Amino acid sequence: MATNLSDQTDRDKYIQQIEMYKKELTEKFIKIRKETTNIENQAIEQLDKILSDLKDPQKPDYHLQEQEIMLSWHEQEFKQFLTSICTIEPCPIPVTPNPVWTSAKRGSENDNIFRPHGLSIDPETNEIYIADCYNSRVQVFTNEGIHRRIIKHPEILNVHRILCTHQHLYVTDPINKHVYKLNKHTDEVLYSEELEFTPGGLDVFNNTTYISDFKTISLYLYDDELYKNSTIELKLMTNENEEEIRLLDIKILEDSIFTLLENSFYNIHTFDYDGNVLACLIPTAMVSKTFYFCIDNWENILLSSWDDNQVLVFTNKGKPISRIGNGVKGEKNSLVHPRGIGLLNTGALVVCDNKDSTCLHSYVYI
Repeated sequence: MATNLSDQTDRDKYIQQIEMYKKELTEKFIKIRKETTNIENQAIEQLDKILSDLKDPQKPDYHLQEQEIMLSWHEQEFKQFLTSICTIEPCPIPVTPNPVWTSAKRGSENDNIFRPHGLSIDPETNEIYIADCYNSRVQVFTNEGIHRRIIKHPEILNVHRILCTHQHLYVTDPINKHVYKLNKHTDEVLYSEELEFTPGGLDVFNNTTYISDFKTISLYLYDDELYKNSTIELKLMTNENEEEIRLLDIKILEDSIFTLLENSFYNIHTFDYDGNVLACLIPTAMVSKTFYFCIDNWENILLSSWDDNQVLVFTNKGKPISRIGNGVKGEKNSLVHPRGIGLLNTGALVVCDNKDSTCLHSYVYI
């Protein structure tokens, strides 16, 4: 996977970043070696002094106590030094700052979007389906950001998660606790099912619909007509409070289940189909607030980071490799609290956010 490094100017800038990082890191390690040698000499000198006092019967007890206090002070000083000097900044990763195109103003007109949530790409036409949450509808755009049509049904009050497949469009409504299956060509509701839980993530794999319970770490499986046929209880290895964890989003792969968890130590967990955890990826300290993710053809993980105003890209081992969006809230081409993300078959990344001027953005990704 490549980002904007295909542009020679951007590549040269990134090379300069890495060279500067290497220089700073080298200087820091030299300083660490020098300072630790100085502190080591001071500590040894202090210990020799204490040993000398201990062996001198003429020394009063209070003097020995003072020396012990002095040693304790050096120990604390050393700990503070290690904390300050051994903090190594991560290696800079490439950034794709500006979108190729933007579209969809905020509002309630036909081609507007108000507080978008989910986003899905039509695998056949490459069209972009957006959950226009506050307008209770689904908006459809071309892969160049041109508005095509609106999908709206009176029984769907809150369009939250959506998924477009070769034949169907799936929509979850957390207010009514329903899932809907529509014919994507006619917009007709084919099946609907009332849920016993608040729906979180949604995915379809091998004609089975997977819906996560937002308030528990459970997955419910439904057949082609949305009849529930089984449940997967996900089991965490850590001593986390499962009552506080929210299962926000899911992606079903052939050999594993990817989940996005809120209030967990890690954003991404992978599970097998028996619910056993396989891996814990991307600590919440790295990405503090996120609601949606997607996976590319190399199983790299893309997270929409609400607080960073960027899309962050990680390997399937959790290593950060790039950032998309300049991350500066208020600038012309910036993202504002991104939510739904998806990848077009052209290799472009599409992001919807809460910006006033434009809510739909496309970036070079591959």
